[in-house]
Amino acid sequence: MTSAAPQHKGSTLAKKEARKQAFMESKQEDVREYPDDVMYGISHQSLFLRIRDQSMNNFDNYRALQAIMHGQPIVVDCSYEGNMIYREAVNAAKQMTFVFGDNRIHKDPFDVHMCNVNMRGYFYEQLQKNIPS
Repeated sequence: MTSAAPQHKGSTLAKKEARKQAFMESKQEDVREYPDDVMYGISHQSLFLRIRDQSMNNFDNYRALQAIMHGQPIVVDCSYEGNMIYREAVNAAKQMTFVFGDNRIHKDPFDVHMCNVNMRGYFYEQLQKNIPS
């Protein structure tokens, strides 16, 4: 019995050493949004703070909200859908999506309004697909 105890202790030590070696080999891979990003964290020292995508989205949304309250209004009349074929209506909806997106990230956004939109038309249907909210 006395010889079994030291053997058991040696195998436990060998298992611990093997787990430690496996852990050291499987170091965490670099997780980056873009390949040229600076790595942040304890082991990756940096002078600059990281600005995350969610922070940028919150900032853009705040500016858009300020534009609604205080910005220059722009009204887009969408009553022209009756004169377009399906493909043109889809392209117009895509262009309006770009207008809303570019306006949102602009330094001084406008207060964009659409009027005379046919709620049962192709334009509105495609606009709902592009901008669900």
